[in-house]
Amino acid sequence: MLYSHPTTEKTKKNLKLDIYYILMYYVNMIMINETIRKKHLTREQRRAIIEGFEIELRSMIDLAKEYRVCRQNIYRILKNSGVDTTKRRYPVICYVCDAKLSRTKGRIKQLSRHFCSLGCYHAFLQAGGTGVDNRYGRKIARHKVGKVFDLQPKYVVHHLDRDNNNNLLSNLVVFKDQGDHVRYHRDFEIKPIWEGSNS
Repeated sequence: MLYSHPTTEKTKKNLKLDIYYILMYYVNMIMINETIRKKHLTREQRRAIIEGFEIELRSMIDLAKEYRVCRQNIYRILKNSGVDTTKRRYPVICYVCDAKLSRTKGRIKQLSRHFCSLGCYHAFLQAGGTGVDNRYGRKIARHKVGKVFDLQPKYVVHHLDRDNNNNLLSNLVVFKDQGDHVRYHRDFEIKPIWEGSNS
């Protein structure tokens, strides 16, 4: 005979409730997915989806959220319209020497300037351009806040105007961790633990 763990009536009742809630969750998810799948899009919406993917370089997931359909639906629309959905490279121009380059969609969205070589990038920096030195601005911000507030290693300093070079105390706030910082950027009502405008 196998050993069975003794259970009380209360745990049996809780287990039944848990199973019930899990089943209801899955039933709701199936119903939501069915309504999303059955949604029909107009021709204008389909054209906007194709433009968003091809010209604006938006992802299928973003388009699916905007039009409230599943990602597979967006994929089918693009495939039926003859759009290449593979991870291909798009043509861009070097910021310094105007050479033709090819970059992936993600790389294009990530960077505002593209360089064909390290030589062009260094030429851009020597001409007075600012490179990817926003970490330096963050270090200065942490140093300034550290003078007036007990800054722990896990605390995150945030620039209110999102300009990492503007390190005025009135432009800086501190969040208790990166999670609060991310929630703040996603428009949750998160109160910082320190505000430079108050000091």
